[in-house]
Amino acid sequence: ENYASSKGWHVVSAAKGFCPTTTRAMTDPDGNEFGNTGSCVSQRNKQLQMLERYRPSAVIWMSRYELADAVNANGVSISPASQEFWQYSAESLSETVDALTGKNAEVVFVPIEPSGLGILDRCKPSDCHWFLQRLISSEGITYQNKWNEMLLNETKSNSKTHFFSITDLVCRDSNVPCDDSLNGKPGRPDGTHFTPEGAGQFIPELVDYAISKSTN
Repeated sequence: ENYASSKGWHVVSAAKGFCPTTTRAMTDPDGNEFGNTGSCVSQRNKQLQMLERYRPSAVIWMSRYELADAVNANGVSISPASQEFWQYSAESLSETVDALTGKNAEVVFVPIEPSGLGILDRCKPSDCHWFLQRLISSEGITYQNKWNEMLLNETKSNSKTHFFSITDLVCRDSNVPCDDSLNGKPGRPDGTHFTPEGAGQFIPELVDYAISKSTN
């Protein structure tokens, strides 16, 4: 926010913890509610209210919870291992983009970046939460790549959407999890959440990119 302010821009947040930007309901692989499912669904109304109030020039989309199992229109949990999940994901992506660009905002997708090494402190071979496992397992990486490709493809068919990857700015290698160290310290001590210094590696470039797309 400080960097954006220095450029004459104001930042407001419509994000909600443990919720995907698509605001869809989530479950764990056993079909149990995951995250803030109830309030995630109602988050769409907050998004629309903020769009109406602030009329933003750009919306930055950063979310990894689209990787969680979803709940389809019939209330049935669907896994990323199924084709139905990806069809549903495409539909929810399209609906969300339509909502976010409805007041003429540009949407900047930030694809899911590799987790940092700190995640290994939270994800032990004998004890690893299923969602963390989805961020670093070979199967989960396949899902991440598929979702990121879906975002990229959206930008090819919708001129109001754009794609800005932070991976090369925060990762020192191409591994998953990656080395995200900065001056000898991890940029994400827990593997997913950035320290102010860690975020400083990409925020100026991301903000400048968003401004450039919203002023063309």
